[in-house]
Amino acid sequence: MSSAMSGVVALMVVTVSILHFVSANGQEPSELGWECENAEVYRWSDRTCYTPQGE
Repeated sequence: MSSAMSGVVALMVVTVSILHFVSANGQEPSELGWECENAEVYRWSDRTCYTPQGE
């Protein structure tokens, strides 16, 4: 019975963690700079859109 209880607690912790992450980062992609033009690629390192050259 205790292993089932610890499994439930672990599941609750994971669920709360996921909900917290989603709510903390719940901004629109355009607000975060993730919205690029069709030919552009988002680069996480400097958080800008760029057009790949020669590929």
